[in-house]
Amino acid sequence: MRVLLISPLKELDPPGGDVTYTELLLEDPPEGVVYDTYDDALRKGTLIEHGRWSSAVRGPNAFSELFLWCFLRFVDWCRQRRLLFWEPFRFFSVSPGAYDIVHLHMFGVRFVSLDCPLVVSNSVSHHFLYRDARNFSEIKLKLTEGMEILLCVLTGLVHPSYRLKGADDAIAFTKFMSDWYIEKGLVPSSKVDIIPPYLPLSVAARGHTNPLKIGFVARDFEIKGGPAVLEAFELVRKVYPDCVLHIVGSKPQLSSAVAAERNIIWEEAVDRDTLLNEILPSITVFAYPTNFDGLPLILLHVMALGIPSVCSNYPPITEIVEHGVDGLICSTRERKELAENIVTLLNPAVNELYSANVLKHFNEQFSAPVVKPKLSMVYSRAISKVS
Repeated sequence: MRVLLISPLKELDPPGGDVTYTELLLEDPPEGVVYDTYDDALRKGTLIEHGRWSSAVRGPNAFSELFLWCFLRFVDWCRQRRLLFWEPFRFFSVSPGAYDIVHLHMFGVRFVSLDCPLVVSNSVSHHFLYRDARNFSEIKLKLTEGMEILLCVLTGLVHPSYRLKGADDAIAFTKFMSDWYIEKGLVPSSKVDIIPPYLPLSVAARGHTNPLKIGFVARDFEIKGGPAVLEAFELVRKVYPDCVLHIVGSKPQLSSAVAAERNIIWEEAVDRDTLLNEILPSITVFAYPTNFDGLPLILLHVMALGIPSVCSNYPPITEIVEHGVDGLICSTRERKELAENIVTLLNPAVNELYSANVLKHFNEQFSAPVVKPKLSMVYSRAISKVS
């Protein structure tokens, strides 16, 4: 099955979980699936991008390409002034017969030419991204959404959050995202499948960690609840004085001397192998009191190691971590509750019990042997509808 994967790529698109999702699909595709990334397809000529200056100054459709180039420059101008959402639109044509299906993730795309089925996936709606992470006011959010939707309708764009016309199936990472699709009337329930990202099957938890260590991994320190973790850690140390807090991914906000004095290891950037194979296995409890998220892949990596988490009650998170079973959910984001929950899970007996539950939950819901057949089924079903 030849699948064109139009999804964010490392070094070409902004870093984040969506880039990691692409990498995971490429590393371990469903059985029988061969992915072509959009940059590979552009190089091979099986995918053509419209509205480029090179096509606007030469070629058989130079006038229409020039008009589109001007239009896209105007849209970019509006985005730079925050009159629209920040993510760009792209105009593509797919060569006839080149692919069996297109999997579009996160991008807003107008397909000028497409002769195969289209499946769209998304982790979380732009509505919640701009409300909860980028702090748009209610009025600004409504106005910007209105402009974004208007542009989608005028251009025939397929948008992962606001317009799915032309998509044969939709994939939501969580029920939270699925409900958005259905409640907004973007797609009927019969065309939505909840299929999360997946990781290889986990066979064993990491052993007991010494010293006790709390982990926090996030590029967006404030949005993901970093300040609350720092404050809660001071309370945790009153119970476990030798406990260590290991922060990865964000710029240190403490000097090296102060961090060392407070038992804090703070690394702004580490490579993926070091994070997954050295840092995460050393963690006793993962803290994630996030103010916004879809389905954080870092949480899946933690679960695959059998590490229990203390998380916020942000809706998608409560679908991943079951309170009192494989982790603890904070009903507030106050440091006292966060600290109390961390202290609970640092207890060796409690940690061991939760660790076993975490592994079971991960393998039953997020492991590759469980999820890959579901993704393959969606691809096959979309193809069968048009064959």
